[in-house]
Amino acid sequence: MAAPGPGTLFPASSLRTEDGRAAPRAARETLYAVFHTECPTSELCWPYLERLRRIGDGGGLPVVGVSQDDPSETAAFLARLGVSAPVLYDPPPWKASQALGLSSVPALARVGADGRVQEIVVGFQKARLDGLATRAAELSGRPAGSLFGPNENVPAVRPG
Repeated sequence: MAAPGPGTLFPASSLRTEDGRAAPRAARETLYAVFHTECPTSELCWPYLERLRRIGDGGGLPVVGVSQDDPSETAAFLARLGVSAPVLYDPPPWKASQALGLSSVPALARVGADGRVQEIVVGFQKARLDGLATRAAELSGRPAGSLFGPNENVPAVRPG
């Protein structure tokens, strides 16, 4: 199944909070990061998503994790990586992931304030992450810069 194109309604109503309630729809442009705690590519991606989240603090581009695992596994994973982004859950049978046509993670969905998908990034894609950081900086009124340090050995692409 192919991922939906821009303009597709994001399946926010399928997501749950930690206590099982339906997740609220975001009121502004938001980056949803779907991940699995046992996925090495998700583990690679999250430290950079945390940097992106910090760029978007204060009105920029919020980053919201969407875990495919239970809350305790998710909390341990994020704590180990030093991530403080808010998290929603896509519990089995993974309705939101299915609605997005995801067959691998991580998958990033930039969703507009109207609830429609603006962009989907599947796997780790360094250039696309930098593009998202530029968008976060633009929305927050900060200067754009790379998420990646000059001495970091980061692959250009890693599939999920």
